[in-house]
Amino acid sequence: MSAKLTLPQGTSRLLPGTRAAVTMELKHVVAMEAGTPFTVADPGNRSVTVATGTVTNVENLAPARA
Repeated sequence: MSAKLTLPQGTSRLLPGTRAAVTMELKHVVAMEAGTPFTVADPGNRSVTVATGTVTNVENLAPARA
């Protein structure tokens, strides 16, 4: 699934081992809640893990279904 990651203001990249709060905007609606673990893979090689983390906050921005 594709997502847009936004790094903290003034940050252009994160080095291995760095902890940071990032914003992740998913392109599709997905069921998740705070505490859900996630992994970010390299889009060119899905077998390469770029980052891992835990969801801390979920904002429901999807339109309500009728």
